[in-house]
Amino acid sequence: MPPILYATAADLKAAAQETESSGNDAWETLAEGISRLFDRECEVEEGFFKAADAAPSIKTFLGEGHEYLRIIPYIPGSLAAITVDGSPVTVPTLTDEYAERENFLIFSYAIAKNAPVTVSARWGFAQIAADIKLACIEQGLFQWRRKDLAFADLSGVPTAAVTAMFSPTFEASTQRYRGLYSTNLYFS
Repeated sequence: MPPILYATAADLKAAAQETESSGNDAWETLAEGISRLFDRECEVEEGFFKAADAAPSIKTFLGEGHEYLRIIPYIPGSLAAITVDGSPVTVPTLTDEYAERENFLIFSYAIAKNAPVTVSARWGFAQIAADIKLACIEQGLFQWRRKDLAFADLSGVPTAAVTAMFSPTFEASTQRYRGLYSTNLYFS
């Protein structure tokens, strides 16, 4: 079986020969890679911090045996339809059955553990947050400048910057957003 390559020899050659003005697609690859790195470091699904689509779409969640259902990220007030274990729930925003509160639907009854809850809404944020965009730009440039270690050394780039995994802004931003949105937080 041939090896599975995530970067081909042609990719490596193109990146090695690229200059900042060459127009090759290494910038696109870097932008995508940094964006996915931001998601991974925040412990969220790919594209989590995207701007919401104009039309609602469906996501399915599982009940946890209580009234609270965390649904993030979505545009508040954009709920179009909800079903709990196959039964439709009345939608507008405030009903006798549920209420929207800060990334949660609060139902008037406990949702059975593992009961499917389908929600149609506009998923994402109003726009990509400026601090996320800034952190990704800084990290992208940070990685771009590190790609030629000999040039970095000749340019006087400090060793700490060359050996650091992340730029300071990227590190701070991912820590903040991980604390807010990670699905791996058990004692928050």
